[in-house]
Amino acid sequence: MPIIPGRCAGRAKIKLSLHPFPVAVPPYMTTTVYSVGHSNRSIEQLLALLHEVGIRLLVDVRSQPVSQRYPHFNGEDLREELEMAGLQYHWAGRSLGGLRGPRADSPHIALTEDGMRGYADHMGTEIFKKGVVQLINLAGRSSTVVLCAERLPDQCHRCLLADYLLLQGLAVVHLINPGEHRDHQLSAQVRRESVQLIYDRFSS
Repeated sequence: MPIIPGRCAGRAKIKLSLHPFPVAVPPYMTTTVYSVGHSNRSIEQLLALLHEVGIRLLVDVRSQPVSQRYPHFNGEDLREELEMAGLQYHWAGRSLGGLRGPRADSPHIALTEDGMRGYADHMGTEIFKKGVVQLINLAGRSSTVVLCAERLPDQCHRCLLADYLLLQGLAVVHLINPGEHRDHQLSAQVRRESVQLIYDRFSS
């Protein structure tokens, strides 16, 4: 299938046998991290979606936790709503957020959108890896969802983060709509080189 610019196109439906990257945590082979985009939902719709799978902690992976169109998803407003519903809120945008420019020598040539390529570059940094360690630790203690803005993960940096988590030995499930959940499949554009993910494989 042709690559759609800026998206994690073409899922490779394979059974992984790769070893996790050497981060400072043991592998969590049974841990699941959920993923959701707030999109144009109401807070009630988001909470209902999270309750479907028993979420207890929401990790906000927006670089800037604000929404002019949907102010109920501004960071502090969202925190308040979640806490009233018995859920916890944690902002991780500094380490795991998107909106990053690519390096001039970025090797991720299969990602044609600058934002996606920039995030793939960011995944090679220590701040990202430390953020992932924290996320894995949180998910190991409580049912956890990562949140950004876009409803569909293929249109969001969550698809790249999910690739990385998958190769850490975690399962990732995307919450799309009520009753519609998708198991994450590794992007067909990516290959592993040492401890890095490189997006340079083109689909036909």
